[in-house]
Amino acid sequence: MRKPGINIRTAELYLNQQGYQDLAVLRARLRVPSKSEVLRLGLCVLSWVVEELEAGHKIIVQKQQGRFVGLSFDFLKVKPKRRRHL
Repeated sequence: MRKPGINIRTAELYLNQQGYQDLAVLRARLRVPSKSEVLRLGLCVLSWVVEELEAGHKIIVQKQQGRFVGLSFDFLKVKPKRRRHL
């Protein structure tokens, strides 16, 4: 349903059976109203990850018992942006 004043664009997406099933499972686990919302949320997370990596930051997860694990996103091929010196 379109809301007045909101510009909406559509995108066609092809998924294999496993991808579609994963999307449906995530929709249920996240308790969001649609698979489109899962994709929007995923895009937000990916955008944040790319911004952090481009800034030269590391993404760390705190596990149980206070252990920290650094996540690797080498598959994204993101290079840190050069900082400008003033």
